[in-house]
Amino acid sequence: MANSTHKKFGDEDGSDSAEYVTAPTSSSSNTNRPTFLSDSESDDDEAPEEEGMDSAKKLLDDELQVRQKAAKLEQDLLKERRRKQDAIFKKQQIEKKQALEEKAREELKEEQIEEDDVDEELEALPEEFLNKIEEQKQLAENDIPSQTSQHINFNDLDESQYLSQEINTQLKKKKKKTLSKLRATTAKRGPVTVSVLSSVDNFTKMAPKKEHLIMSKKEKWLKRSSIKRK
Repeated sequence: MANSTHKKFGDEDGSDSAEYVTAPTSSSSNTNRPTFLSDSESDDDEAPEEEGMDSAKKLLDDELQVRQKAAKLEQDLLKERRRKQDAIFKKQQIEKKQALEEKAREELKEEQIEEDDVDEELEALPEEFLNKIEEQKQLAENDIPSQTSQHINFNDLDESQYLSQEINTQLKKKKKKTLSKLRATTAKRGPVTVSVLSSVDNFTKMAPKKEHLIMSKKEKWLKRSSIKRK
């Protein structure tokens, strides 16, 4: 606002009626003068933009690092899962192999026990059965000279020994075969031994089958109409 000075006229005359006139002074500022921003003000305007770009870049970098860590963690988990699956598969293969080996050993042991049982049961056969086998053996030995009389040579003694061994082998096989048949017709059910009828005994000891012709006549006679009576 323009400042003004007050002058008093008539002071030199000493009159009492002095008038006061206000004289305007020159203005200290021009309203039409253009304003110029200093360098410090322009730097202050650009600073927030640079700070915003820096913060956005930092956010992108942080997000990228988070994604990389998540991808690495997923790969590590996948590797660990595969490692565990491989370990489980190897363990299953080892257990399967051990089970097969154990099964083979058990089967071999059972076969050995069965052979021992067969030998024991052969020894425990009735005397009559053994006597019949011995009689058949003697008859076979008596028939040998007549069958081999045409092949006499210096090795007759050795040949007869070989034939005797062969007969013993055949008799032993026959014993085992007979024993297997006996075992097939007997079964142990708990404390009780059950005897199963052979195919020949089925026709002689079992009840006869029903005749369809007789049964049909019986049904027809039973279902006949009643006689009318007076």
